[in-house]
Amino acid sequence: MENEKVADVPYIVHEAEMARMERVNTRLFWAWVVTLILLVGCVAGFIWYEAQFTDEENTVTQDIDTGNGNLAVTDIGDLYYGESTSNSKNAQENP
Repeated sequence: MENEKVADVPYIVHEAEMARMERVNTRLFWAWVVTLILLVGCVAGFIWYEAQFTDEENTVTQDIDTGNGNLAVTDIGDLYYGESTSNSKNAQENP
């Protein structure tokens, strides 16, 4: 292995390779710049999209006359009527 010689590369071949690598590096640089711009644009777009929404809270109050029974309202707004267990007039008549 000590006797092996490394072949000399002509100067014109070396210059051609250096020019090619310079073009490759330039393309990689601009690809990186475009990727960075797209990343910043994506993050800015996401922030803008999320800023469109607001949290709103609606409170509804209602007075209801249930007559002689109890009224139960569920979360979805359905009404259920039941019999009263209080000492109302109707509850005293029907034991």
